[in-house]
Amino acid sequence: MHERIRVLVVDDDPEVRSLLGRVLTKNSWTTTEASSGADAMATLGRQEFDVVLLDVKLPDASGLDILRWARESDVDTEFVILTGNADVETAVEAMRLGAYDFVAKPWRNAELVQVIGKAAEKKDLRRENYALKEVMTRRDGMPNIVGDSGEIVEVVSMVGRVAASGAALPDTLLETELFGHKRGAFSGAVNSRVGLFEAADGGTLFLDEIGEMSPAMQVRLLRVLDSGEVRRVGEERAFNVDTRIVAATNKDLNREASEGRFRWDLFYRVATIVIQVPALRRRRDDIPLLVQHFATQGARGGKPLRFSPEAMERLQRYEWPGNIRELRNLIERLHILQEGDEVQASSLPPELTVVNRAAAEPVQTTLVSLQDMERQYVDRVLQSTGWNKAQAARVLEVDIKTLNKKIRDFNIVRPA
Repeated sequence: MHERIRVLVVDDDPEVRSLLGRVLTKNSWTTTEASSGADAMATLGRQEFDVVLLDVKLPDASGLDILRWARESDVDTEFVILTGNADVETAVEAMRLGAYDFVAKPWRNAELVQVIGKAAEKKDLRRENYALKEVMTRRDGMPNIVGDSGEIVEVVSMVGRVAASGAALPDTLLETELFGHKRGAFSGAVNSRVGLFEAADGGTLFLDEIGEMSPAMQVRLLRVLDSGEVRRVGEERAFNVDTRIVAATNKDLNREASEGRFRWDLFYRVATIVIQVPALRRRRDDIPLLVQHFATQGARGGKPLRFSPEAMERLQRYEWPGNIRELRNLIERLHILQEGDEVQASSLPPELTVVNRAAAEPVQTTLVSLQDMERQYVDRVLQSTGWNKAQAARVLEVDIKTLNKKIRDFNIVRPA
């Protein structure tokens, strides 16, 4: 959690402003108050804030008007909307205009503090990205970026050629994939082949699951990064390459190196710039862009799927435990099952139909076994689908035979 977040509280009710100020200052955050839209815009013109806590209804302007003004004026801050239960549609519209999130009145202090903290983290991340871009444009050579596998693999990999995963191929195949081979270098090599390092010369090469590389492949990769030369398998002549490396891993390479599974010299070579990519649930504003990308990709030249505002709001509210891969899988599934080209909220899987606000509050519960947790989840999916076993099996990603076995094993009884 941030130590010093600067928050502008915009509300026409002085008691509400005072109450919010007391809640936020308990976290050692600094607060400034504004009682109207004009006051808020003037204050934003003079000072910089991490987060603006903005009431939807003000005496001289609506929260939506201030959001539009902020977007047109390039105000660098995150907006959290305060709304009554009857203004949820307005809050959803505010999120479409760029608001980070909304909090309904009467709010829960723990939820409010968490949302503001996450919004400030997003601004920090944006600031770091700007700084990183400046560094990247100033420097020459081969900057190497390490990030979370599964997060940047689907997005960052679009900027260049993608190498085979270090976890997916044995050393012999990975070696020829990366470095190429000469005709006749081994049995079955009927033609010479250019490796991905050569193919990406002058551009970017993405290495997925670099933490899974064997010690032998780590040595080969280090040699290429140090010398800037690639030698095809079976060939003595080396080629100079100028290739930027972007690598991803779901492992802690520092720990892997400390425990002898990853070379320290390779670690220092690839970890020139390290990007910790937040989970998808922590950057919900990216979801509409990713949905649009995957919908266009899945259309295969046809008409891409469109999503109603309610459906998109559900997608942005979901926790996405499987991150971007889970989102892509959902869009592919909708392309197959969806009738028509507009996806409504009712077309989404059951697990997306419940807004997860409980995650914002600490849950007081007793610890249960993994088997009990599985039983509870299977029962919950069955209840959510109205005991439609075909639909429940799709959500659980099992066949109906396996689902029936779980129902028997767990002694789950359909309610009368």
